[in-house]
Amino acid sequence: MKKRPNKPNARSLSSLLRGLPLPVAVGVLVLLAAVSIWRDKAGSGGKGDRQTLGQIADRSAPAETSAPVQTQPRPQPKPQSKPKAPPKVSVKETKTPEFPEEPVSAQLPDPGPLVSAEPGEIRMADWNIRWFPSGRPEPQDAPSELATIRAAGKIVRSLEPTILCAEEIRDETAAKALAKAAKLRDFRLVVCSSFENYDGTAGLQQVAIFSIYRAIKTKCDRWHTVGFIDPPRGYAFALLDAPGGPVGVFAVHLKSNYVSPDAENPEKLAKLNRLKRELAARQVRELVEEWRRTGYVPKGTRFIVAGDFNTAEDPRWEGEMTLRGFREAGWRSCYEGVPQESRFTLPADPVFGYDAVTFDYIFVQGFSRMRATQVHPVPPRVSDHAAVTTLLR
Repeated sequence: MKKRPNKPNARSLSSLLRGLPLPVAVGVLVLLAAVSIWRDKAGSGGKGDRQTLGQIADRSAPAETSAPVQTQPRPQPKPQSKPKAPPKVSVKETKTPEFPEEPVSAQLPDPGPLVSAEPGEIRMADWNIRWFPSGRPEPQDAPSELATIRAAGKIVRSLEPTILCAEEIRDETAAKALAKAAKLRDFRLVVCSSFENYDGTAGLQQVAIFSIYRAIKTKCDRWHTVGFIDPPRGYAFALLDAPGGPVGVFAVHLKSNYVSPDAENPEKLAKLNRLKRELAARQVRELVEEWRRTGYVPKGTRFIVAGDFNTAEDPRWEGEMTLRGFREAGWRSCYEGVPQESRFTLPADPVFGYDAVTFDYIFVQGFSRMRATQVHPVPPRVSDHAAVTTLLR
């Protein structure tokens, strides 16, 4: 066994350092101290250092001791105060809850079975799907939104539309999810808007057009501001290669009737809301005339304007030109010949004191025939608006 050299004593160090300059002597003392510490650790095998590094690499590993190594991990007691956290799973692994079957609003009449379309007819549909797919301005958890998408897709499938205009769609991703959930042959998203709010943030109430027909061209644009009248959002447009010739489709969602309860002049704000709707509706009609005149659309193109107009032809909106302007310009409403009680698309709300009202319209121009308009109530969990369908030729 090799004998360890003795450490130098104080006398030998004193005589060694006496003749050296002070900085050199200090350096020698520091070096000797480091060598002494290294020898002590080498004799112990460095177990303390290995324990520390091992615990950093694995916080759950116990410190090394002189006891024999166990072949099975020592069981750790479960804390009683904090429940065990659920395991993390990805969205794909999350099981989507089944959407509960809910009765439709009893305030809207049952339209009966869907009227069958004849060969060559276009089944036009419009539906405001209320903050789709979250049901409110704030996003919801993925399973809840997937349940809403599947429920809305089931409703769309039951309507069998060949063209659908939809409002309050969050974005293009949500629109594509709805098209996929509908499970209709050749049914797909044609165009979805991406309008910003007044403050520049992304809008959460977009408009979209779906169809089984080929799109010739698409376009989205904001409404133009005139003076102090600045309507929100804008329109989505698609020129479709439909039976009987091209069809130009506008999807719109006009200004709501909301006025803050704290507003100093609510009558003035209500009038401003009306002016915003009238301006947007007039711009649609002017675009149709301009596009026909300039050749932006082929000669003989038929037109559809569908959406949530947020106004109605009843005394509460007396004098407003939003809807009347279409009739006076030669457009036909899908509600021609439909009794008033069968037109309501928004049920009464006793909490806010609203009576049932018709906010959702389909206006057409250039079609020779329009029939079988139906209003389809939906479960309130999916939307507060009913869907509207009509058959066109």
